[in-house]
Amino acid sequence: MQYLSAPVGRMQLSEPASGPTGEFRLSQANDPKLVKLHSVVDALLRKMLVRGIHGEALVKFTVHDGMIELIEECVKGKHR
Repeated sequence: MQYLSAPVGRMQLSEPASGPTGEFRLSQANDPKLVKLHSVVDALLRKMLVRGIHGEALVKFTVHDGMIELIEECVKGKHR
């Protein structure tokens, strides 16, 4: 099976969090949600990036106070 995720560099989920300057923050509480978010995007890419498939794939995540609370995915009009 071919891996279809776009190469964006490697991110260590265990890197120390940055200061309170509005920068991207990693936390142990977000780690499992980030892994889930990446797997949802990867699964949608595998599903949609196939010759003859037409449609939209959407990923929505809800954040409250810097914490990912909800991850939703939607595929619209997928057909060959």
